[in-house]
Amino acid sequence: MQLSSLDPPGTRRRLPAPFAFSERTPDEDEVLKAVRHMKPFDTLPRILIPSSRYAWRPPRLFYAWPAPEKVLLDYAKKNKLARRARRKLSLTATMYEALHAMIRGDGVASINPSYLWINLSPIGMTDGSTILVSVYTNYDLKREDLPSDEMVEKIGQRLGMEGPPKWYLDGYRWCWEER
Repeated sequence: MQLSSLDPPGTRRRLPAPFAFSERTPDEDEVLKAVRHMKPFDTLPRILIPSSRYAWRPPRLFYAWPAPEKVLLDYAKKNKLARRARRKLSLTATMYEALHAMIRGDGVASINPSYLWINLSPIGMTDGSTILVSVYTNYDLKREDLPSDEMVEKIGQRLGMEGPPKWYLDGYRWCWEER
């Protein structure tokens, strides 16, 4: 598998917890404390590509950018896409609606809707979690309809992002799990 978002074949690197394989589940508080100071991966270490040949599943990572909240919320307001829960604005639901309208509805990219998400990551968080615009995960890499580099670049341009997405740890599936 050759993708610009992956480490080249044969690349080896030392990975800290929770990325390095371990049968022991690390302490959640320790992991969250450590990863909030980490930077996302520019390219995905190949050990983190899931395979049915192995008894363990790696943590989930999102190929994503930090969400451009102002861009998405301004678009949502302009196009009356605000979503509310108990009369209060639902930030992530509103951003999700705006994201899909901007990218799919405005014809920027014909990306499968199952790829395009608003997600949360503990990497780089200050207060709460880092909100992300995700274009796929390490669990999607073997799908035939994976977005191309060109499609990902168009999405980034429309959102005002500089540079390609990076790999962020999922805030919910952050450790190795036995199948």
